[in-house]
Amino acid sequence: MNLADSSLLLWFVAFASLFVVVLLVLWVSAGRRNKQLAEDVSAMRRELSMIQAGNIGLGKKLLAVARQTQHAQAQLRQQTVAPPTVSVPNPVPPKPKDVSKPTAPADDEEDSLAQFDTAQDLLRHGAGIDQVIKQTGLTRSEAELILLLNKPSMR
Repeated sequence: MNLADSSLLLWFVAFASLFVVVLLVLWVSAGRRNKQLAEDVSAMRRELSMIQAGNIGLGKKLLAVARQTQHAQAQLRQQTVAPPTVSVPNPVPPKPKDVSKPTAPADDEEDSLAQFDTAQDLLRHGAGIDQVIKQTGLTRSEAELILLLNKPSMR
C-alpha cells in the first residue's frame, strides 16, 4: 500500500465518520421533534374534547331556548288568532296631543302610564291586541309586550 492509497483511505474513513455523526445528530433531533409533536397532538386532543363538551352544552341550551320560543309563539298565535270580542265599560281614550304647545316630560309620562294601565285593563277583560291598539294608541309591539308581561296575572 502506498502513501496515496493510505491518504485516500484516511479521507474516506474521516468522511464516513463525519457522515455517521451527522446521521446520529439528525436521528436524535428527529426523535426529539417526534416527541414534541406527540405531546402537541395529545394537548390538541384534550382541547378538542373540552371544546366538544362545551359545544354539546351550548347545543342543549340552544335547543331549550328554541323549544321555549316555539312554545311562546304557539301561545301567542292562540291568543291572537281568535281574540274574543268583549265590550269594555268606559275605556279611557287617549288624550289628543296638542302640538302647538310643548308638554312637560311629566305629562308625557303620565299619559304613557295611563295608556299602559288602560291596555292592561282591556287585556284583562279579554280584548284583542288590535282593540287595545285602537283604544290606547300604543304600538303593536308595546301592546304585545304588555300582553306578555301580564299574562301570568291575567289567568
